[in-house]
Amino acid sequence: MSDLLGKEGLQVVVGEINWDPSTTDVKHDLDLVALLCQNGKVPDKAHIITGNSPSSEDSPIQHTGDNQTGMSEDGDEEVGDEQVHCYLGRLTGIDKIAFAVVTNGNDITFDTVRGASFRMFDAEAQQPLLERNLTRDSMLETAVVVGELVLKEGAWELQDTSFGSSAGIEGIADYYGLSTE
Repeated sequence: MSDLLGKEGLQVVVGEINWDPSTTDVKHDLDLVALLCQNGKVPDKAHIITGNSPSSEDSPIQHTGDNQTGMSEDGDEEVGDEQVHCYLGRLTGIDKIAFAVVTNGNDITFDTVRGASFRMFDAEAQQPLLERNLTRDSMLETAVVVGELVLKEGAWELQDTSFGSSAGIEGIADYYGLSTE
């Protein structure tokens, strides 16, 4: 566990996923999800941020949108296929942000997706904070929590958390106290 705000000037943390486009008829679509918790629980569906969730430029949590192919829109392989930007100094009422990656459709598991990875980094310094190889580490799951930012005593800390679910986002949401039924 590390104290993120203890690093000089860290205010914006970015989580991003990458994956290689499918070379078969089965298309792979991964989704990056941020679950915003109050008292450690997701209070309602509005606190689950996905690529289909609208967010304004002044929102403290911004998703770059749903990429369905694994190909960056501008072809830049250095930019994540999907990103979530967290402006930590602007968050109020949130004590945990859980980052999850979910396979979307066709009963796809991570072991079938080439080059699937997650990383979290300091947006200003472009310094990595956490990296995960999802193809190797999350074999048969359809959703995996890849890390958490937790507010403790006024400071954001990174928790190197990793666990999966074969029940997709519903299984992850249930873990954080929200029934999606």
